Amino acid sequence: MTTPTKQQQAENAIRQWIDNGKYTTGDKLPTIVDMAEKLKLKTQPVRQAIKKLAAAGLLKTVNGVGVFIASPEDSAGKIMVLSNNPAIFEESDLTPEKFINWEIYQGVVDAARKNSLETVICLADDYRENPGILKEKYEREKCCGVISLAMLSNKIWRALLAVAGPGEIVNASYGVFEPGPNNVRVSIKPGFRTILDKAYELGHRRFGFVYGYNADVQWSHMERYRIFMEFCREKSIFMEPGKMISSGGTTMDGYRAALELLKNDSPPSVIIAVTDLRAQGVIQAVKDQGLTVGKDISVAGYDDLPLAAELGLTTVRTPRREIGETAVKMLLRKPGEQETVWVDTVPVFRESLANA
Repeated sequence: MTTPTKQQQAENAIRQWIDNGKYTTGDKLPTIVDMAEKLKLKTQPVRQAIKKLAAAGLLKTVNGVGVFIASPEDSAGKIMVLSNNPAIFEESDLTPEKFINWEIYQGVVDAARKNSLETVICLADDYRENPGILKEKYEREKCCGVISLAMLSNKIWRALLAVAGPGEIVNASYGVFEPGPNNVRVSIKPGFRTILDKAYELGHRRFGFVYGYNADVQWSHMERYRIFMEFCREKSIFMEPGKMISSGGTTMDGYRAALELLKNDSPPSVIIAVTDLRAQGVIQAVKDQGLTVGKDISVAGYDDLPLAAELGLTTVRTPRREIGETAVKMLLRKPGEQETVWVDTVPVFRESLANA
């Protein structure tokens, strides 16, 4: 049987006080110092327990006054989730791009349910012109925090900060750096660099690289480009301009880029595409040239979308549900300003990457 943490011990004790009727609705709890002494704990786990129980709607903290047993009217058991795309909240007809944010949202929902919280969905574009309405909704719904899955304007950030404390807003937008108080970020290098190193270990020296045309404006694509160039410098791999193709994000874009690479007098033995959609196009182009993926030419992608397993595609998995879960955890502990939590990507090896 797992031994409960100090925080869990404090939570269990407070819940027991409520269940046994020792404290009822509206009653003021002892001070944190007194509770810590009574429970033979330090004050920090007691503080953390109170924050979690307040987020779940069981307690109400009044600054400068104390902690009270909450009534249903005091409940703050809702998390506002902001998105630019309503389709991410529907599982049907998910495009690959929507699937990414849908999984992050599922992580939010799972973690919220485990902590007896609900999600309040808001489309950021609806409040672009009048962010004050968003502020009013936050107060009306009695939300305990905000998780953003969208690129938000500075006006919306300011409106949210006016109603929610810095520790009550977390940015979890995928692959985009936002100026929010707290952020869940993805560390691209662990997964992406591991795949590059594995390709080198398998004897590949002639690399083709299909990268995003938006690498100069989108942080995650810029980072993939930077990591690839760093790898080439370290391994003394000279990348001819003709073996680096900037492309759009569709499967057809990947297909066209691969055809350009395969026209080269010395075609690559491995093609790295910065998304699975582009890699899907690369694979089709390789096949249409009468070549075998994993034998004549290896291919790797990034994202680990469901189609990657179907294609036998080596790729990089971003722990999308973990992003959502981490965002909820941050809200429950209400961090100070400018806290960033990183989650690591991981390599997924399949048959599309083989010996040169």
